Amino acid sequence: MEAEKIPMLASVLTPDEMDHVQAFPSILRIVGPIGDELSANPGRELQAIKFHRLIDNEVISLTGPQLWVQLNYHLIHMMDFLPIADWSSQRKSLTGFARLHSVLEAAGQLGVQIDLNLADSEGLTLADILGEASTGLGGNDRFAADRSAAIGHSLDFELLWAPAPKL
Repeated sequence: MEAEKIPMLASVLTPDEMDHVQAFPSILRIVGPIGDELSANPGRELQAIKFHRLIDNEVISLTGPQLWVQLNYHLIHMMDFLPIADWSSQRKSLTGFARLHSVLEAAGQLGVQIDLNLADSEGLTLADILGEASTGLGGNDRFAADRSAAIGHSLDFELLWAPAPKL
């Protein structure tokens, strides 16, 4: 889609829907670093995120609550691409899903129900995979960086935090 069509798309969506639609492809490319920064700041109140829209590199933002919803959308998206069998030989491809699930759960922001007893043909469950995930949100970061660089899209983002309470 060309950037010139953004107003037409916005005219058929609510403002909140538009925020999520335009954010999705950009957040997909930076979900790993976002998760890492969220994990490094437990208990802090997230006010917003600023990032670059994929289609035209314009800086846009989501509120903190919108980002948590957006990350849940990405977890659902990752579920769509989980392999159906032989998870033990594909553990690396499951790391992004497991890590994002852990980030959302640790922050108390997991908004979707997932049957963690779901198993592959060998009996390996999602709970087993989650237990093995420790760092990183997957191996897609280099691919995303290369693709974004090729079109002049910045992967820079800024999480905006509420001020720390005064003691």
